[in-house]
Amino acid sequence: MKKVLLIGELNQTVSTVNKNLQTKFQTQLCVDNPEMVKGMAKVYDPDMVIICLVGVGELDHKVLDYFAIRRRTVPVLLIGTPEECKYYQKYYDNEQFDFLTRPTTLTEL
Repeated sequence: MKKVLLIGELNQTVSTVNKNLQTKFQTQLCVDNPEMVKGMAKVYDPDMVIICLVGVGELDHKVLDYFAIRRRTVPVLLIGTPEECKYYQKYYDNEQFDFLTRPTTLTEL
């Protein structure tokens, strides 16, 4: 079973995304703190990372830089409104990163 690291604020939206992902993937929740993300990524060794921007405010770019530099083979998907996702435009040029606007379905993931 593929392992997904789900990063975001621990709120109802992230809880719902996690619940739906667990039907198809092994998931691990992590807050959006850069040091916590680095530690969890090393221990959990995910096949994919999903970052839920709901409630995060502004995601620290160190989180995305970590995956772009140290974990280049791990796909990273950001989920948020078009407004939330536009702040990370420079990362979408890299095939490793993509985004989905919410609301989204499990099929799209």
